[in-house]
Amino acid sequence: MNPTTYRSPGRAAARALAAMSLAAASFLAPTGAHAADEAGTGLDSATETAAAEEVAHEASDASNTQADNAATTDAATDNAGATATDSAARESAATDSAALESAATDAATASGTGGVTTCDVMRTPPDGTTATLNRGHADIFDLTSDAAGALTLRIKEDATGSGVLREPEQTLLAIPASTLAQIPNAVSQTTGAPAAAYLLGQSGDNQATVLWPGWDTLGIAAGGYDAARFHITYSGPADGRIYAFTSSFAEGLKAVTADGSYDLAPDGDDIDQPYAAHKHVNWLFTRAGRYTLTVQASAWTPGNTGTANAVAPTRTYTIDVARR
Repeated sequence: MNPTTYRSPGRAAARALAAMSLAAASFLAPTGAHAADEAGTGLDSATETAAAEEVAHEASDASNTQADNAATTDAATDNAGATATDSAARESAATDSAALESAATDAATASGTGGVTTCDVMRTPPDGTTATLNRGHADIFDLTSDAAGALTLRIKEDATGSGVLREPEQTLLAIPASTLAQIPNAVSQTTGAPAAAYLLGQSGDNQATVLWPGWDTLGIAAGGYDAARFHITYSGPADGRIYAFTSSFAEGLKAVTADGSYDLAPDGDDIDQPYAAHKHVNWLFTRAGRYTLTVQASAWTPGNTGTANAVAPTRTYTIDVARR
């Protein structure tokens, strides 16, 4: 079905309450992003991880200082006093250790309906990887057509140059642990997202240090097409889900999937682009780990309300979240 005319009911009915407007939410603000289609900002990355690490560092220093003081006292007192001091030092060290563990846990896990976990070891890049993109602007779904109407889906990035084209299977997309953010309650209630997730905002205001992914279908006009669809399936860490949606003062939160859901179903969901455009959205990843996406793009000519006129070869993407 042509994305310009067809909207599958799918899971939309189950998310009817998500239609509430959040235009007054504090995290929504206008932005001058790449194109008019991108008017509206994403969510800002939270700094809870850095703060927790600072607390943990201070707790560790306090623990070391107490241990040194306890050792000095032990050497200067009799056996009974030394035993008591040693016991107190151990209890204090245990308390500091618990505080250290709690701080680290708070930074890496979410409360409420869901959580974010860090992975102890991230696997090496897939075989054939020639580049890792961890910052800067990247249209990860760059769909183009030649004059004969043949579609090509690639990555187009500006991090290592200007408009550099890369093959998805040879490119690793890396999202740092610093993107772990507390999600506002209103956003969680509307989208179904957990209380914390790894966030890539649609505004790209931190693209100097974080990846700013989006898509571009402007190139399909060469083949006479206007509408496009990206069919996405994926696998990832246990309970790992991907969310994609826009945010603006005018519309609040808006889903970009064909069925109106804010999250992408692992077994398949469609992102529709009903007109040729360059677009960025908010991306949320609920768990740390490796996500492997299979993406097939298709395109329609103006006025066609049936089957797509062209389908691009399926591509595979690898995204590492909170890589260590």
